[in-house]
Amino acid sequence: MLRVNPIHLAVFSALLSIFSSSVGAEPACKTTNPTTSQVPVPWQNKLDPGARSIWFGSESLAVLVPRDGVWGGSGRENDYGNKLWFWSEDWSLQEEPQPALKVYARELNDEKLRSESASTTHGYGPGWEAMLTGLGFPAPGCWEISSFYRASKVTFVVKVLDR
Repeated sequence: MLRVNPIHLAVFSALLSIFSSSVGAEPACKTTNPTTSQVPVPWQNKLDPGARSIWFGSESLAVLVPRDGVWGGSGRENDYGNKLWFWSEDWSLQEEPQPALKVYARELNDEKLRSESASTTHGYGPGWEAMLTGLGFPAPGCWEISSFYRASKVTFVVKVLDR
């Protein structure tokens, strides 16, 4: 007759439960989801009248982030690329048409995956001006994006979906 040690059975059951719940499970991604903006961008509703995005950061450097934390990229064939809009009270289009803004990204669940913006330009319209860059990703996942302008930094996390 087969005898089973109750302690071994309990340990085996716990390990089986942990393993089976993690198989195929995607790692959690704690995205940046601000509900209100603390950044006093003078023209804040001009770029996103549908309010899908919100300004995040400070007066020295702010970025327009998706409210739901999901990156609205253009799909795998375009490296999930999209535009990123920035504002700083220290920046002027007339003085710096190509801002010295640097943007870097890293995948939080795979440290080998990284990305950075190639160049920065600007956008403007009646009553507004903003710094503009593009950013793409080599793969979907949970991405931390850090942006630097002069002595300021803003960091946020987005979920890049494979769509």
